[in-house]
Amino acid sequence: MYNREKEYRAIISALGGSLLLFLLLFHTVYGGVVSVQNILIRQFASSDVVYIISELFCYCVYILIFVLPVMFFYGITKGVKNHPMDLTLKMPKHRPLFSYVAIIFSGLAVVIVMAYVNQRVVPVPPSVSFELFKGIDNIKAYVYALGFFGSAVVPAFSEELLFRGLIVSNIKPYSRKGAVVISALAFGLMHQNPIQVIYATAAGAVLALIYLKTESIWCCIALHFVNNFVSVAQSIAVSLFGEEEVRTILMWCDVATVAVGILFGVALLLISLKQKKQKSIWYAEHFNKEDKNISSGRFCLETLFNPTICIFVVLCIAVTVLKGMEIYNM
Repeated sequence: MYNREKEYRAIISALGGSLLLFLLLFHTVYGGVVSVQNILIRQFASSDVVYIISELFCYCVYILIFVLPVMFFYGITKGVKNHPMDLTLKMPKHRPLFSYVAIIFSGLAVVIVMAYVNQRVVPVPPSVSFELFKGIDNIKAYVYALGFFGSAVVPAFSEELLFRGLIVSNIKPYSRKGAVVISALAFGLMHQNPIQVIYATAAGAVLALIYLKTESIWCCIALHFVNNFVSVAQSIAVSLFGEEEVRTILMWCDVATVAVGILFGVALLLISLKQKKQKSIWYAEHFNKEDKNISSGRFCLETLFNPTICIFVVLCIAVTVLKGMEIYNM
């Protein structure tokens, strides 16, 4: 057991180092690129080519700041028993397609509900807007296309690669519950925004559970994409028809999505209860939890008190507080 605990401490330290590298890249490289982009757009306001190229370049840099920490982790853990992520573009054969569809819609329902809870707990000031195209006149079609790509496709892949593909894959062999808790907290703190942190943490937990349930990162990418796609579509609807005209329609769309998600969730629960006996037999024969897992509570405590994880948490909280002071004019 001692060697196993030593092994997971090395893994956690490496994960914390990767998260710190992500923060460094996000606030220096990506922040610098966005600043340069804003200058170029102001200087060449009438140039569609400059806008498109600068946007695509920013998207490439955004992907890179998530990919480089993954490469860094596997580079520094060559002598440790790390756990490669499975990027196979196919669904595991042991689960029918219905289950994947049901899991995605159930997860989306939870995410939508938590978004409304987040708005109640941390109200958004009138001066702050998350509408992508608000205040922009005469928007061209390519701007909407870039909005979909940059806000739905790019984050869905890059963020899942780091927070589910890397973090959950390397924590779950030691504690599946710990994998959910740690990855969700890291994902929530990564946004570094008090208006998003509750919602993002809940979404991170849902995505981690889906990853553990399906054993497919592509289900997480699909849910992440659908969630962001809907947000972009709502922003486009608001920019085309006005906020007052579409807000009620969007609310009822959310209600309908949550209702469908609940129905799928109930169906999944019934299927799970039916298969519970078979799963219990399989686990008894193939999986000894006491040998495989470290105590979840102890694991989470030791992980959160790891030096690299502590530094990541403190830095994210500090930036979140500063951001909150800026938003609420404190």
